[in-house]
Amino acid sequence: MKKITPENQNLAQFVGKVFGDDWTIAEHLDENQQLVVYVLSGKDADLPNLVSHATIGLSDKALGKDKSDIPLGAEIVACGPEDIDYLDGALANVANAVLTHNMLCKPGTIFANALGVYNKDSALKHFLFTVPSMWNDTLYPLQFKTKTVLWLQAIPITDAEKEYAEKHGANALGEKLEEAEVDLTDFERESVV
Repeated sequence: MKKITPENQNLAQFVGKVFGDDWTIAEHLDENQQLVVYVLSGKDADLPNLVSHATIGLSDKALGKDKSDIPLGAEIVACGPEDIDYLDGALANVANAVLTHNMLCKPGTIFANALGVYNKDSALKHFLFTVPSMWNDTLYPLQFKTKTVLWLQAIPITDAEKEYAEKHGANALGEKLEEAEVDLTDFERESVV
């Protein structure tokens, strides 16, 4: 099983400070028990009853290069109520798909049924990747010797919102979510379209 690298340990320390003092890292194995994805989960006193999650190590997969020819990678973050006990697993599954199936991982990407496999009764079944809007701009690009880490926030969306974004673009859906002043941590919210 792959151990967490020293760079990714530093990454975890950084994210842990952003999420608060009370955090842990869990290993999530793929269905073949071959690939491990690490997910950090943290509770911040400033966000009562919520848990923030972040992949650790997904950024080892280069998604491109910066101007200095340093590989660019991404980590995915999400936040939800502490009683949503599958959010970390959903992030691990998305990271696994990016790592093993080269799924697209950039702002505006929709990852279909990322949540629906965990809770068929929830209207929020999919993830929309965006630039993080929580955590007060504390998730900024991090530069290491071997990579630059960028951040994507996974926002839960409904079937109707997914269809709207596919037809009109992710930015149009983002505007609808902003206009409605949607609480992105509300896993029982109504669709905005």
